Amino acid sequence: MNIVKVIPMNDLISRLHNVKLKGYDNFAIYKDADITIEPVKISDMSPCQNYVLNPIVNHITTMFKCASFIFDLQEGLMIEWCGTVVPFLPPIIEKQTINRQEKLIVMDGIHRVFTAKSLGFESVSCVMVNKIKYPYYALPTENGWDGVVRLDAMDESFNKKVYVDPLDYKALFRLINDEFPGIQTRR
Repeated sequence: MNIVKVIPMNDLISRLHNVKLKGYDNFAIYKDADITIEPVKISDMSPCQNYVLNPIVNHITTMFKCASFIFDLQEGLMIEWCGTVVPFLPPIIEKQTINRQEKLIVMDGIHRVFTAKSLGFESVSCVMVNKIKYPYYALPTENGWDGVVRLDAMDESFNKKVYVDPLDYKALFRLINDEFPGIQTRR
């Protein structure tokens, strides 16, 4: 893993405050949110994606062997990933109430969290986002981490997520890529 640049915590948080929704007139979803970087227990997190891709999990495992600090980041990084420079941030977790229960939604970073869990970590450093006006566009998996399967490749018929609004779920999509180009690129 080649670190090209460090994104200091204050810059990371400042840029996250600018993140907008794809719909709702590009509402700035994190503008008034409380954003911190803190350790979060993996068992307390709720994944919203039913799968992880083995090639990405394997790559993150290799990264960990070279840079054991990746699950304890207090800032963001710009790294060289397969010949391209991309952002590498702590996983982004949204604190939300769903069916009157507080949930810690894994908004970005499911592969990093899954890999850390697979390597025996109990917690990882995360960007915690609290006090959000709109829900995340996908619901937590029914069986938590046990509901996340490993795939070698994506089969388009596979049910990736359960959406809050199946007819217009993209309106609630967070445009993190606008602030951190390359972060939401399919790898």
